[in-house]
Amino acid sequence: MKRFLYTLRALGIIAKHLNKLKSSRIPKNSAPLTYAPIAYLGFNVDAAQRKDFDDVALQGCDILFEVVETAPNNIDIADVHLGVINELERIAIRFFDSGKGSLANRPLEVMMKIMDLINKQKHFRFKEIIQQTLEKIAQLMPSAIKHEQTLKFSIIGLSMTPVYDLTQKFSIGYLVANLVDWTEELETRDWVNPYGKFIDLNEPIRRHFYKLGEKNDFGRSFLLWHIIKTIEHIYDVFFSLFNKPKTDDARFLKELEECSLWYLSFFWLVFNKKTSIDFQYAEEACDVLAKIGLKAIKLKYLNITDSCVDNISSIADSYMEVQRGKEIDAFNLVDLLMPMLYIRIYAERTELRDLVEKIDKKISAYEANESIRRIRETFVIRKKQLENELEGRQNLSIGDSAIGLLQVFLKE
Repeated sequence: MKRFLYTLRALGIIAKHLNKLKSSRIPKNSAPLTYAPIAYLGFNVDAAQRKDFDDVALQGCDILFEVVETAPNNIDIADVHLGVINELERIAIRFFDSGKGSLANRPLEVMMKIMDLINKQKHFRFKEIIQQTLEKIAQLMPSAIKHEQTLKFSIIGLSMTPVYDLTQKFSIGYLVANLVDWTEELETRDWVNPYGKFIDLNEPIRRHFYKLGEKNDFGRSFLLWHIIKTIEHIYDVFFSLFNKPKTDDARFLKELEECSLWYLSFFWLVFNKKTSIDFQYAEEACDVLAKIGLKAIKLKYLNITDSCVDNISSIADSYMEVQRGKEIDAFNLVDLLMPMLYIRIYAERTELRDLVEKIDKKISAYEANESIRRIRETFVIRKKQLENELEGRQNLSIGDSAIGLLQVFLKE
């Protein structure tokens, strides 16, 4: 194993030297020779992983990051960054293929660290780095879901946590938060959208979530919970921008709102036309949608709230579709729809009659569904319980929930 480690370190030193090599024959802002030691380093790690020398692969990830870290800020990403990301993906794939999915977290963490580094450097091709990295991570998701099924406890040994777990400081949620630094103060250029670059950099990220929801059947995967919470965090980033706008131009704020709406598409995609739906995660998704919708009402971005209502209804419909041929539990279905009523209560308080009417029509349609036994009685029971909770008659812990947020808003 020592031979592999010595070789890795030597190749890393060579790559870092070639990053900064200058010659009249080398084009400006390029490092055309660096790809060779990066590739050889990858071959070396591959050979080590075949012999189950996992520590060599893990150290190889760190050395690859050092190669990127020492590259000049204006270097062509094709010469260094993309090659390193490709090798990190291959290391992760080999870990998954050998049944060591939890070890794949190291190369994934380095991928996320590279995006954080390039963001801080304000690299002019940062968007391409985001796009290439997230595309490769998305391709690993089926392997991550499959790996989780082998775990005794899904929380312990879960892969992909560096990407989606909000306790990880380089995860996507914090990447979006750091993109706020790309917004501009444009005191003398009122024809330029100060959120233009922020919106542009969000494009490959929201496409990433779209693909995740469209192409993966998460089932009972705990990764779904992490992704739901990540999207909630991303919306808090957008709401912070809405709350303290850098412009009073309605056109630019509209563009920012439309950018945020793309993230909501994940919710209906991830539950639509799936073979199985975990009720717990569906319920969590509806609660998060209610929180987003309530905050949007408060800030008067009603298109977001409207989309949240539609997504809650879509999740309930998907749940009913999966249960087709079985007796649908009225309490489960109503519990998925209750977050819609939280939004209705606040909409009524703020005199949003169109929104109230829309929600009433949706609820009435479910109540009229004769194929669901006791649906009307169940709504009555849950509405009474909600009334008691909001009035503080029940000693229930609501914590960081949509009901808790609604209580706070109603008291203001």
